[in-house]
Amino acid sequence: MDKIAIISDIHGNWAGLQAVLADIEGCRCDRIVCLGDLVDGGNFNDEVVRFVRDNQIVCVRGNHDEFNDLDLAEDVRSFLMQLPESVAEDDAVYTHISPRKKKNKAQLLFWEVSILLESPASGDSGRDRSPQRVGTGCLHRQHRHVAGSNVHCCAGVEL
Repeated sequence: MDKIAIISDIHGNWAGLQAVLADIEGCRCDRIVCLGDLVDGGNFNDEVVRFVRDNQIVCVRGNHDEFNDLDLAEDVRSFLMQLPESVAEDDAVYTHISPRKKKNKAQLLFWEVSILLESPASGDSGRDRSPQRVGTGCLHRQHRHVAGSNVHCCAGVEL
């Protein structure tokens, strides 16, 4: 099983990203997954996005990636707009806010993790699972800027 480092909410902070990457290297993680919000806060938005893109880090689109008035390079803005809202891999879902397609304030605050983690229908091989139906596994999300708040369930056990 891969050891995965999950990063999020970099907000253009190049020095912060470099510090986290050094820590990840020391932990000997196999790969990195980014939960979005690469831009809008620090002064190195283009550099952060290009690093994630050029290193082929799996990344989802955060709200700041999609909605900002930054003067970003065209290749950077294009990359951000093509990022998915959620990524489902094996028994894990990675998202920034919620994997639900339509988001209103109540859904952002009170959506049910159990709906996302119910067992797949019989005969479902799992290869075509949507982010809303992934079987028992882990849901990783961010957006709240609270350390440790991004893992909601792992192997069917709430954390």
